[in-house]
Amino acid sequence: MNGALDFIFCCEVIEHLYEKNLTKLFKTAKSLLNDKGLILFTNPNNEDLQKSLICNPIDGSLFHRWQHVRSWNRSSLTKKLEEFNFETFNVIETNTWWWSKFPKNLINRWRYRERGSLFILAKKRIIN
Repeated sequence: MNGALDFIFCCEVIEHLYEKNLTKLFKTAKSLLNDKGLILFTNPNNEDLQKSLICNPIDGSLFHRWQHVRSWNRSSLTKKLEEFNFETFNVIETNTWWWSKFPKNLINRWRYRERGSLFILAKKRIIN
């Protein structure tokens, strides 16, 4: 299946991955995309991981509410993609919570008003 895919959508995944699995994801995606293939990443933008820590009542350990292990922003994700020979050509920073149905997500709208979402569209860099 190498080089068979035109598009990969990686939605809210990479903020959960430690370095070993992140490397595996990028290498696998690169091998699966054809020369004109695109990959779209969505993830929280510049998330302050400390603001979402919660305490385990059994042992007192702290962990991220949604098991995020890293924070990405425009610069850090673009740089990481370049390390794996991806070329970023479209970056959108937005807040998708504001498009949720009102008033159902009113609390989330207030709680996450400072956090945006990051959308990065990239393609693999062709090396001759």
